[in-house]
Amino acid sequence: MTREPEAHPGGVRPFPGLRSFTSEEAKFFFGREGQSDEILRRLETTRFVAVVGTSGCGKSSLVQAGLLPALRGGYAAGAGSEWQIADLHPGGDPLGNLACALNDSGATGSLNAVTLRSASAAVVRAVDQKRASGLLAADANVLILVDQFEELFRYEVRPESATADRDEKARFVALLREAARAQRIFVVLTLRAEFLGDCTQFRDLPEAINRGQYLVPRMTRLQRRAAIEGPVRMAGARISPHLVQRLLNDLGEDPDQLPVLQNALLRIWGAWVKEKEPEKEIQFEHYAAIGTTPEGTTTLKAALDRHAEAALEDVKKDLGPSGESLVKGIFLRLRDRDDTGRETRTPASLADLCNVTGADLDSVQNAVDCFRDDTAGRTFLTPFKSEKKKLVKTDKIDLTHESLLRCWTTLKDRWIPEEEESKRIYVDLVRRAEAEGASQNLLRGSLLERVSKWWEKRQPNAAWAVRYAPGFEVAKKYLFASRNRYWHEKLNSQFFAVLGILLAAVLLVALGYREKNKQTVVHLLHDVTSRQPAIVWPRTDRIEHLRAEKQLLADGRALGIQPAADPRFAAAAAVGVRGIEEVDAGVVGAVHQRECLRFGFSCAEECRRRADAAEIAAAKAKTRYTKPGRSQPPILHGW
Repeated sequence: MTREPEAHPGGVRPFPGLRSFTSEEAKFFFGREGQSDEILRRLETTRFVAVVGTSGCGKSSLVQAGLLPALRGGYAAGAGSEWQIADLHPGGDPLGNLACALNDSGATGSLNAVTLRSASAAVVRAVDQKRASGLLAADANVLILVDQFEELFRYEVRPESATADRDEKARFVALLREAARAQRIFVVLTLRAEFLGDCTQFRDLPEAINRGQYLVPRMTRLQRRAAIEGPVRMAGARISPHLVQRLLNDLGEDPDQLPVLQNALLRIWGAWVKEKEPEKEIQFEHYAAIGTTPEGTTTLKAALDRHAEAALEDVKKDLGPSGESLVKGIFLRLRDRDDTGRETRTPASLADLCNVTGADLDSVQNAVDCFRDDTAGRTFLTPFKSEKKKLVKTDKIDLTHESLLRCWTTLKDRWIPEEEESKRIYVDLVRRAEAEGASQNLLRGSLLERVSKWWEKRQPNAAWAVRYAPGFEVAKKYLFASRNRYWHEKLNSQFFAVLGILLAAVLLVALGYREKNKQTVVHLLHDVTSRQPAIVWPRTDRIEHLRAEKQLLADGRALGIQPAADPRFAAAAAVGVRGIEEVDAGVVGAVHQRECLRFGFSCAEECRRRADAAEIAAAKAKTRYTKPGRSQPPILHGW
């Protein structure tokens, strides 16, 4: 094919960015010369070809910008140049997508998924009917191009059961195999190499791939140089050899970097066009303007990272601080990590993005538009704005390439780890709820605290949770029941703690009253003692002394006074001590404190009463036994 350079380089974009090349951009597709011819030969021989390669190696670009133009150019021997190309992605509805692609290509009329489920030869019959009707030329060829065939393994097609899901995918594969056996119907798949082993799930598919497999080779340094210089030359511009050398060095040997290189070249081209100096070479200064990190290093990944961050900043300007959380929710919904740890794309409808993020349609659409505006060089999401200006709820949004998941620092180092942790916590919560919820074995301790903090921060909803595990409502009920019990137990413990403190305070007050009561009794006894005059009598002879002593003892006993160390106040002291002991016994319960205090004071009153009685008895004794002329009373013994 001849390629003519553009006369006005500022009006074209020779580099696609993160997306693959299209058939219309074939003249800018360099570095894979001869490889499309090899695929074409295999297609002529087997009519079923699987183009296999690693992520980012250029499989889709090779088919779209290499194979398809060759077919339409009549390079397929004996096939002619009349081709009806049904281009599709399996997605979550492979049969429906196949039917739509065939109808849109003109190969069939009104094919639908129900018809395709009826028989494995349904595609062949539909094409034959179109030929028989005269609406499809008898010599027209039909190519079914299934791009990203690995989506068949990534997506759940029939969620009602694993058997239904497997059967639906098996019907899709059987339709492709049967179609490739028919005359003038060809099948081409593009498949990531890491999913090649998954093809053994379907009967006869491994054999068909073995007969027609094309493993995309690694590009040599010269081929990569051609991929940089060729599009620039075709666009009518020049690029500095020094910059080309720097880009090749930054690219390294990693084939995953090819989309990153294309994105950087698109932005370098934009920086050069912005200067409006078409005679000037594209130089390193244009690369530094778009790919320099804050540390001063210029790299391809930094160019992609800064490009994505610029789009994020525009969303935040439009929607305010909530814009970042919205973009975060959108991109996390559009990716997933499989059981082997591979980061993959998971397209979602605009309505689904609204449900997951909890945002309104206009906000989600504005955020998505900032990342799909290919007219501004932003090719992060599809469909591109040039293809569909206004999105509707049913439109499927998808990441352009997985390299964005690996190069956008905010997404890779912050958002994705947080999402994987949220996924782990939620799945574990569901498992615990289903296994232990019925037995009321609820969450406790640090686990409950950690899950509760995550729930409050993440604010998950059912639309987000259903991707990872069913049972959102069960998990929510289980967590809330755990939290309710925790707060109930905490309030109970706090209540009893406060009650204990109050009881302790009451006890301390009671002890204080008890001590005060003891002191009151002592003071009363002291007061009684201080009011009693010293009872002394002058000495008499032995007989009168004994007689007086006996009579005084009898009078004391008549009043209920027992002998003690102090014959005057022994009875009063005994009553006071007994009152104090009663107070001590009453303090054991705060609820009886008041009664105990009242009893203690009554005992003190009894002490005062009996002390008065002892004083009266002493006065009588003094009057009875004191005789005139005696200066000393008898000394009493035995009390």
